Amino acid sequence: MTRSMWIAAATLGLIVGRSSAQTTAEDSDAGATTNLPPPASMDSPPSPGPVAPPSDSPVIPPGPYQALDGAGANGAGAGPWISSDYLLGYFQPARLPALVTTSPAGTPRAQAGVLGLPTTSTLFGGEVNSDVRSGFRISSGYWFNDERTWGLEVSFMMFESQSTFFSPSSTGSLILARPFTNVVTGLPDSVVVAFPGSPGSIAARDNSGNFYETHIDLSERICGCRWFRLDGILGYRFFRYDEGLRIQQTTSPTGAAFVPGTRISATDSFVSQNEFNGFDLGFRTEIRGSNWTLDFLTKVATGGIFRQVKIDGTTTTTVPGAAPVTRSGGVFALSSNIGNHRDEDWTIFPEFGVNLSWQISSRLEMRLGYSFLFMNDIVRAHDQLNFNINPGLFPPATAAAGSPNEPSFHFHIGDAWIQAINVGLQYNF
Repeated sequence: MTRSMWIAAATLGLIVGRSSAQTTAEDSDAGATTNLPPPASMDSPPSPGPVAPPSDSPVIPPGPYQALDGAGANGAGAGPWISSDYLLGYFQPARLPALVTTSPAGTPRAQAGVLGLPTTSTLFGGEVNSDVRSGFRISSGYWFNDERTWGLEVSFMMFESQSTFFSPSSTGSLILARPFTNVVTGLPDSVVVAFPGSPGSIAARDNSGNFYETHIDLSERICGCRWFRLDGILGYRFFRYDEGLRIQQTTSPTGAAFVPGTRISATDSFVSQNEFNGFDLGFRTEIRGSNWTLDFLTKVATGGIFRQVKIDGTTTTTVPGAAPVTRSGGVFALSSNIGNHRDEDWTIFPEFGVNLSWQISSRLEMRLGYSFLFMNDIVRAHDQLNFNINPGLFPPATAAAGSPNEPSFHFHIGDAWIQAINVGLQYNF
């Protein structure tokens, strides 16, 4: 190969090498350009930042069950609410003493219906007014903020009255008597109403009257979390409960001292009234689930109770052909105890309750519950009867001066409880 050929080959190799290197550089620049993001438009919104990896901790959405240190707390928000409940109540029965007695035929009149004798049996006495009774409760309230920290409740409750009647009559074949203790002799005795040859009848009624209760309470949340809440309660409470016992007897006495057809009617009436006014103190505890609530109520009202016992009695004698003559006094209600007797004292009125509620909709709840109320230091009508009697005070009174002035009156204080099952609805506005 000549020198000129070597020079030509070297020149060709240099040209090929430069072309190859230029092509590689252009390809590299093109690749780098395709990996860059396109230029952002001036009108485009800024891109979001980096997304954090998912956490293993559950996220609790805000709402009525969020913890107290969050934004919400145990409630559906501020605003009014109203509720209505049907009540099925059971009152502590009255236990009457033996008011009407009898004896078998052939019993001497002096022993007829006298307590303590083996031949005497009780016709009217013992436990009465023990049936369940209906009632209702209407409540309304207002929550002042979304967290339901403060709330107001106004409620009214009432139970129907209940009575027991006993009205035997006899043409004389059935002995009817009203027992008592003769304070003159110190021995058991009786007023004979019906006896062979002397017809008579008795109409007795023991009435457990209506029970009324109302309260106005302010509640404040004390503590709680997404499933638990404790409220304090402060307010005013009132209740009234009355009872009555009325016994009327009619006799048709026979004998030389009476005009044939004479009728003697004697009536005894005992009415008791109890009114309570006081401060209401307590707590309400709630346990919540996804769509249910279990709440416990504990309250004790402390205040004054006004007690009144009204005793009245009359005896009317009707003689054929003459105007009826009415005198004051019956059998247990005589001049020694007739009148209006009043008393006041300081007492407590406890209440316990539990309710299970279901959330039917976002605003409507249905509930089923139980409550127990205890009326402390009240007067009951049947407890005011005094069986120690001076027969000389029966009208027309013939008691000698200085003889025992009985029956006397003394307040006999007792208690009574109420148990109730309730079912109702609550609407949150």
